[in-house]
Amino acid sequence: MRRSNGTLILLSPLLLAGVLALQLAGCSSENGATAPAQDDALAVDNDLVVDEALLNLGAVIYDLGETLEDALEDPLTPDGALVELIPFSGRAGQTSKLVRASKGGVVSYGRFTVYIPASALEEDTVITVRDPGAAALVCQLEPHGLQFNKPVVLQMGLLGLDYDQNADGWTIFYLNEETGRWEDTGGSKFWTCLGTFLDHFSTYGGGRAGW
Repeated sequence: MRRSNGTLILLSPLLLAGVLALQLAGCSSENGATAPAQDDALAVDNDLVVDEALLNLGAVIYDLGETLEDALEDPLTPDGALVELIPFSGRAGQTSKLVRASKGGVVSYGRFTVYIPASALEEDTVITVRDPGAAALVCQLEPHGLQFNKPVVLQMGLLGLDYDQNADGWTIFYLNEETGRWEDTGGSKFWTCLGTFLDHFSTYGGGRAGW
């Protein structure tokens, strides 16, 4: 994966598989994103919920912004390869929670879940997971550009979605807003989920390229 400052982080496939397997175990709920049992490092206090999920009953509409709209219309990697984003028409909405820096936490909305380990945050922070209603498996994580002291995990549920389950190369891309291109984070597919490490928050999409 690549930091926002352009520094490349090399993660061995074995390390990625091992850590993500722990995070994605049991990933088979109705929406394809079951959270694993929470230990002390990943616990989040229920009383810290700031803004629970805003269910879309036809009233929640987000402005995708010109950069994301263009990137969805013409999804390309930095070298010009076409990105096949996984189709998904979910309920636009979001979940926001205050996560304690000392404890970490789990924040989910729909098919998207972020696991934040203890000490990854510099300070207690309101974390938002949003489905912008992009007609693709895309989420926005906020505060936008937030960087971490240690990697966090992003999980996307795939159960019931229309994609080629037997194809290789499924991963999670992040949208580089300076170039408008989708960059591979080095993610992997496990059972009915995609997962990857993140070192900052941005807009992310599940798909594949160069097939």
